[in-house]
Order: sequence, then C-alpha cells, then structure tokens
Amino acid sequence: MQLVEENAETPTQLISFQDQIKAWCTFYSSLGAYRDELCVAPFDVVVEDMGRVIGQMNDRLGTNFARFDHTEEAVAEVHAGQGYHSGPSERRARLKEETGLDFDEKLRTDPSLRKALSTAESLYDEFASGEG
Repeated sequence: MQLVEENAETPTQLISFQDQIKAWCTFYSSLGAYRDELCVAPFDVVVEDMGRVIGQMNDRLGTNFARFDHTEEAVAEVHAGQGYHSGPSERRARLKEETGLDFDEKLRTDPSLRKALSTAESLYDEFASGEG
C-alpha cells in the first residue's frame, strides 16, 4: 500500500510488496470455500462493461439490481469529484508507472517476492476459473 499526500510528487510505501501479496493471498484463500456462492468477474470486464457484471450477478443470485449503462458519460459521472485514484488521470498513470518500475526492480532482485507473486498468480487463476 502506498500513501500519496494531496500535493506529493511521489508515493510513500507503507507496506512492502511482499506483505501486500501475502495479504492478498490470505484474503482470496479465505474466500475459496465460498467461491461457488460468489459472482466473480475479471477486472477488465468490470471496467469495460459493469452492466454485464450486474446482469450476471442478478442471474446468478436472483437479485434485481439496475444495470449500469456503460457509456463514456456514465463513467465520467461516476468518477467526477472522486479524486485521482478513482479513474484514469495523468497523476494516477504516473504513480502506477513509478510503482510498477519499483515493483519490477524488487521482483528482479528478490527471489522470495517472485515466489510470492507466483503463488498469488496461481491462486488468482484457480479463483477466476472457479476451480479453487
């Protein structure tokens, strides 16, 4: 996790990448027993067609939530006034790039981080496919 003060140029890392991956694995491992009761959608589907996700959830869980009409205007309305973190922005893109470079460097030099990432990727594959 990184903390970014309102006018800060660079983030301050509060939790190591290793600890973030461990927490992610702990969370998703604990959901494994409930996987068949959940509606799971890949991130790219959520950000490209949330209406589809809501429809799948309604079908699977017997709910009747209004579908989100995924238009540019509707997405802009959701993101309006929510800060740089809620949607695409130059600042967010810069922070993602900087964090990615930092992560890649640590990944290159830390075998235990590579192992943790491999474990997380395997868990994601199982969870997303419904096999876990």
